[in-house]
Amino acid sequence: MTAVDPGYAAETGLAEATPESFGAAYFRRRSGVDPFVWAERNLAEARANHATQTTVAWRDALLRLHEVIAAIVPHLDGIQAERFDRHLKPVFVDAYAAVPHDTIERLLALRRAGVLEVLALGGDYSIDTWIDGGGARVVIADRSMIFPVFIEA
Repeated sequence: MTAVDPGYAAETGLAEATPESFGAAYFRRRSGVDPFVWAERNLAEARANHATQTTVAWRDALLRLHEVIAAIVPHLDGIQAERFDRHLKPVFVDAYAAVPHDTIERLLALRRAGVLEVLALGGDYSIDTWIDGGGARVVIADRSMIFPVFIEA
């Protein structure tokens, strides 16, 4: 990333990064932004880049890094695997470029219609998908919610 996008590398502190600090830096720009507002902005940026045939170098590098990481992860020991899962896996799972624009548009439309909600689970939660009638019961701390349709993503 440093070679292809030095500005992004500097912004995220890549030269001094650890798995813990890079993961935190990667999400820092949007951590305080509503996820649907972020998705809408990201979609507009992606469409503009597509129209002008602009490649965002750091995003391209991260997508290409998926192949390298996929080869490494099976060989991590327990502690390193846990470290990867906790700090870097969220970065690699967060592959906006892999989601078609139409899909993001549909999710935004569902949100505007008031039928889609995203919950930050945190560390104190449970999910029961074996409830009568289907769906799921999500318990976060002391709050219990029933959802007739549930997508764990």
